[in-house]
Order: sequence, then structure tokens, then C-alpha cells
Amino acid sequence: MNIALLTSISLRHKACAKIFSTNPLINSITVYFEQPRNKTLNNNKNEIISTHLEHRNTSEEDIFSDLLTLNDRANTSYKIVEWGFFSTLDFRKEAAKKSFDLICVYGSSIIRGEIIKDYNYRFLNLHLGLSPFYRGAGTNYFPFVNKEPQYAGFSIIYLDDGIDTGEVIHQGRPMINEHDSFQQLSCRFLKQSFYEYVNIATNIKKLKTPKPSSLKICKTRKIYKQKDFTQESCKRLYKNFSEGLLSNYLKNKKELDELVPILTQDIFL
Repeated sequence: MNIALLTSISLRHKACAKIFSTNPLINSITVYFEQPRNKTLNNNKNEIISTHLEHRNTSEEDIFSDLLTLNDRANTSYKIVEWGFFSTLDFRKEAAKKSFDLICVYGSSIIRGEIIKDYNYRFLNLHLGLSPFYRGAGTNYFPFVNKEPQYAGFSIIYLDDGIDTGEVIHQGRPMINEHDSFQQLSCRFLKQSFYEYVNIATNIKKLKTPKPSSLKICKTRKIYKQKDFTQESCKRLYKNFSEGLLSNYLKNKKELDELVPILTQDIFL
């Protein structure tokens, strides 16, 4: 199997790339690391937001650093590209030349153009959120800000030309412990989603055709942008955790989760 992984350059993106590059079912992989457009959030001078981002970085180091020491399998290559490269004619030509069986996306810029049609139903995207309920930015941040942990999760979807609007293939929810910090459960869940992503990719021909479900009639509940990540939202997040958000959710988990239907494949593990 010959795969392209289109991702970014943070530690979590490198961890995802390592899980792909060490999988024995992938014969050849080209990992494209896209340079970020800007680093506005990382340079934020607000103390609350800065502390939040520092804790995120520390948690990522704790959870992901061991992955980076693993040895890649043969025929793994890495390439650093500029922001927006995946929507260019140059990438389309390169993909055709390399004859990828599958293109997988995690955390890249929005992809536009004919490349999507070239890889119809062979272009996957890992969306960190439960589509169609939460879309855009911070899709596993704002559910906890809004006291709705049942809306946290990930969706593996077929990429289309919208923003997180593709057909859902498989979804999952985080395993939450009562005493987790937000950063702990987030990073542990990221790792879980990466392993499920590579399982979906390597078993793409075995997947069930998604049956019509309540997902088809669910309307998007909320769409967020980076500008919505504010000092006030950060305060609410940590206030919710300090007031027992996770404990209250776990007491009513079954009932709350049933209100938010997800679609899963049964090929695991």
C-alpha cells in the first residue's frame, strides 16, 4: 500500500506520522509536513492562554515523545512544504507521479481543487470533533467549555471541498477518567485517534458502506474559529473541570452519549 500523509509540524502531527510510518501494512509512505501559516496563538501574551498552551506542549511531550524514537519501516520519506501546497497544481502532478493508493490528511490547510476529484473515495481526513455537531477550530475544546463532553470525539471522513463536511466513515469518543486534566485526556485521545486512523486507512477495502442513520439528519450545532479561543473561554474550561464536569458526565455517560449518535466500523482490533 502506497500512502501520502498530509499533516503539519507540531509534535502531535509528527506522532501521527510516526504511527503511520511504522505500520507493517503500509509498504510505502510519503509524509508531507506543511509549514504553518502563522504562529499567532503560540505568541499570545495573555497569561491564561499562554499557560494553557504551555500545559498542552508539556502533555504532548509526555504522551508522544516515545513514539518519535521508533524506527520507520522501509520506503518512508519526508518532505517539508509551504502552507497551501496541497491545493496546488504541483502537488496534483506529484501525486499522479507517485501513484498513491490513498491520501490521508490530519491538520493541514484547507485543500481545494481537482486533486479531490482525482482521489474520490481515496482521500481521508481525520477531523478532531464529532461531525456534524462541532466543526471548524477547537472541536474538542469547546464541548468542554460548553459543558458537553458527549460531543467530544473524532471523525474520519472522506475529504470533500467543504470544511469538515465529508461523508463520515468512522467515529470515536475519548476514554475519560474522572481525575483527568483537559490536556491529559486530550493527548491520550489524540493517540487513540491516530491508531484508529491508520487502521481505517490500511483496511479501507474492508469497510462497511455507512448505513443511513441519524447522522444524516443531524444539523451542525456549532462552528468555531480560532478567534473564538479567548481568555474567557479558557477560564470557563478550567472552571468546569474544577467543578466536577467529568465526574458529572461519567455518572450519566450512557444517557448523554445516546443523545449524540456516532458511526463506527467494527473492524477493530
